[in-house]
Amino acid sequence: MSEVENSKSPAEIRNSLVRHFGFKPEVISDEDTKTVQQACSLVAGRAAKLSGVAVAAVLVQTGHAKIGGGFSEGTEPISVGVDGRYDSINTNPLCGFLLTDKTV
Repeated sequence: MSEVENSKSPAEIRNSLVRHFGFKPEVISDEDTKTVQQACSLVAGRAAKLSGVAVAAVLVQTGHAKIGGGFSEGTEPISVGVDGRYDSINTNPLCGFLLTDKTV
């Protein structure tokens, strides 16, 4: 999905669809590539929101955060790694925004 989301042109998306799903390139229109890219973006956004909710639940359960936002008294701010990397929040604006939006 991220390959499609990060594609800069319909040709790149078309190549991904051909490579991963075996479609014939001539049957994939530019409109199809826009639709696929939008669907991938929606699915990734939903996944980021669900991940943010899960992280928030763990932080609340462990006493590191409060429902409604903010940190519990006496706790230090917590850093969260995403996608196996600590720097993902800094390098992936969508993921960082959605996690921050749902957890703070």
